[in-house]
Amino acid sequence: MAETVTTMKDIRLKLAKEELVTSGEGVEVEREDTPSTFILMGLEVEESQRHLAIDVKAIATPTSLQEVEFLKRRTAISKRIRAFRRLQRTYMLNVRKYLTPSQQALWDTDDDRDAEAVRLFLPSDIADKAKRVKACAEGLPEVKSSLREGEAHDALETLRQGLRVRTMTNRFWLRNSTGQRALTRGQGVLRQNNVRIHKAKLRYRYAQNALSLGARYRLRGPQIIRKL
Repeated sequence: MAETVTTMKDIRLKLAKEELVTSGEGVEVEREDTPSTFILMGLEVEESQRHLAIDVKAIATPTSLQEVEFLKRRTAISKRIRAFRRLQRTYMLNVRKYLTPSQQALWDTDDDRDAEAVRLFLPSDIADKAKRVKACAEGLPEVKSSLREGEAHDALETLRQGLRVRTMTNRFWLRNSTGQRALTRGQGVLRQNNVRIHKAKLRYRYAQNALSLGARYRLRGPQIIRKL
C-alpha cells in the first residue's frame, strides 16, 4: 500500500475547515484566533529562532551592518513572542504553574535572554501528562501533533531537495569548472545549500522529537516519523 504523506499545507487546510464556526445567519465564518493559528505562530517563531541562532553562530566576528541586521531580527522575533504569549494566555492558561522548576526559571528570565534563546513552552514541552492536560485547552495537543507531523514532512522534503542539489552541484563543478574563480563560486553555492540542509535537518529533528513525546502520551505520531 502506498504511503500517505500529509504536508503542512494539507493539514492547515483541514484544520481551517474544522475550525470554521457558523454565524447566526447560518453562514460559516473563519475565526481570527484558533488553536491552529496559535500553534502555527509558535512553530513559526521557533523556526525564526533556529535560523537566527544558526546565522549568529556562523559569524564569529560580525560587522556593524551584520550586528544591526541581527538586532532587527531579534526585535521582530521579540514582537512575535509577545503576540504568542498573549494567545498562550487563552489556550494554555496558567501554563507556568505546570512547568518544572527549571522550566519556570527559564520562563521568568525571558527578558534577560536574546530572542532566539527564549523558550515558548508548547504542549509537548510539558512532560507530565496530567499537567499537560490541565495546562492546555481541549484538543490543543492533538492540533499541535498534527501540525508537527506536517512540519516534519515538509522539512524532510526540503532536506531531500537540498541533498539532491548538493549532489548535482558537485557533479557539475567537477565536470565543467576550472580555475580558482570558478572553484570559489562553486564553494559559495555549496555553502549556502549546506546551510539550507542544516536548517531543514534541525527543523525535522525538532518536529520528530515533539512527535515522539506526543506518541509517548498517546497523541498522534506515525511510525514513519523517525530520527535522522
